[in-house]
Amino acid sequence: MDIDDEDSKARRNLLVVSTAMILVWWLDVSADKVSARFLGLDASGPGFEWRVWLAMTVALFYFALRFHFSKAHVAHVKSLRIDLLRIAEIQLTKWLRLENNLRLRFVWMPTVLGDAFGLFMERAGKSIAQGHGLTEPLPVVRISVPAANYQTVAYTDGSQRMTLQSGSMRVQYFVQGPHGDQPSNEASLGFELRWLRQSIAWVRMWTWATIYSESSTSLLLPSLWAAFAAGLAGFKLASTW
Repeated sequence: MDIDDEDSKARRNLLVVSTAMILVWWLDVSADKVSARFLGLDASGPGFEWRVWLAMTVALFYFALRFHFSKAHVAHVKSLRIDLLRIAEIQLTKWLRLENNLRLRFVWMPTVLGDAFGLFMERAGKSIAQGHGLTEPLPVVRISVPAANYQTVAYTDGSQRMTLQSGSMRVQYFVQGPHGDQPSNEASLGFELRWLRQSIAWVRMWTWATIYSESSTSLLLPSLWAAFAAGLAGFKLASTW
């Protein structure tokens, strides 16, 4: 068996051991009965169940290390970073599109643009109004946010990481003109997020990445499954000591 073949099976082995440990706990399987039925061993000695759980914990730790240091794991981590960036920008775009249009109807609603929200709308309304020879700004009826992205920070190793503290969005205002809705010129506007919005964005990003992404099946769910099995093993070791 070559190294590449071993790497491809590292995740499978980790999932098998984790699932076996969780099933033993979930089905409340007695260690002494399993030993007597399948191994023909007398499990009447003291601390037998504790030794069984210790052996399973050691096996879980071993297969977790094999998965962590495998070539496949490195590829999965790179895929996760790409997925997180893609998911974060999709969610950010939808969020800002909804937020800006809700602000048109509910003037009390805060936005990432703060007080500048009204200034940008007024500027768009004035620009189109002047094109029709009007002096008063026309009302904005809809706001389009085609795309939005978070700011990236460059590191000394040449890599770039996404930060949830600030970003920019492309915005286009649709103004109610004399001959129907007219779009303004598209503008790129920067914004900053406070800690609460950053926290919400972080939770949404990781939740969606865990539920529905390529990285979920290749990295996140196996890691969470193994962590759950490790927690169960710690509990059983403590309770059977």
